[in-house]
Amino acid sequence: MYLIFDHDEVLAAWAAQRIPNMGRGFSSGSRAIGVMDDILQAVVIYHDYFPEFGTCQVSIAAASPRWAQRGIIRALLSVPFEQYGVRKLGSMIASNNPRALRFNKGIGFKQEATLRHQFGHKIHGIVTSMMADEFQRIYGSQKVMSAETSPNLSRKTGVEFFSKDLPAHAANA
Repeated sequence: MYLIFDHDEVLAAWAAQRIPNMGRGFSSGSRAIGVMDDILQAVVIYHDYFPEFGTCQVSIAAASPRWAQRGIIRALLSVPFEQYGVRKLGSMIASNNPRALRFNKGIGFKQEATLRHQFGHKIHGIVTSMMADEFQRIYGSQKVMSAETSPNLSRKTGVEFFSKDLPAHAANA
């Protein structure tokens, strides 16, 4: 597996097509990282970043669960916590998506609130979050997600390498 970056619009469009209730897609200024092997397996979108509050939202879309390895998840979650310096990473999931709710809980997010009828009649928004100290406790501190440290990425996370090249077929997968 390897990570694709610097293709925010293409990756965000791929993710928006796969996330129920996404509506209009992601706002401009959102950043995206894709997880590839022979095809695009998953995309993580970092959006609604407010440096003055130390908060950011994350949304994840996947074609299969194959990508969800601890080292990859750690590397992807390190972006807002270790690069952006956020103290809180949030996500909102529709209540009719139990698989996504289980995934978020499994990687360390905690439920904070329920927004009633957020995604339509009887489809509530479940607000989840992870704090920086929770991230550190679960995943540790390694600061691996930067161009300067990417040669060490394989040793630290199990991710083979970084790539800035998005294969032509990847967005069609």
